[in-house]
Amino acid sequence: MGINVLKGRKINVGPFTASELEKSKIKCRTWKPIRPPFGDPFSDYIREALIAELKNLGIFALEASVLIIGNLDRIDFDSFPPAKWEIALTLRASSGKDMTRTFSYPYISARGNLCCELTAQAFRPAVQELLNSILQSPEFAELASE
Repeated sequence: MGINVLKGRKINVGPFTASELEKSKIKCRTWKPIRPPFGDPFSDYIREALIAELKNLGIFALEASVLIIGNLDRIDFDSFPPAKWEIALTLRASSGKDMTRTFSYPYISARGNLCCELTAQAFRPAVQELLNSILQSPEFAELASE
């Protein structure tokens, strides 16, 4: 199942919320906070990334009968080796179906302030991998069905 099953379907994406009060930054040791690009809350960045992926697949449409909303249940990172981003996301369709994905994205870290820079750089690929794992899952294909 996965992405191939979605061909021909149309999906719209509604608002995303966050369990952690629309978190828009996470402090990294004594370095400056890590923020999503453009300073938006992490939940907004993930929503926009999902929309971009659905557009790339040719299945995003504002007039779609399937509407997916999301909640960013948790987002955090550990910049100490073994470094990783941890993201938990729940998606719910207008049909009432839902799915939750907890995802851990390991990356190479370093000592000193460089570790925080590497953490910030790893955020985008962490979100990309999270969305790939969601979009290729049978759960998402079921969620996206009418």
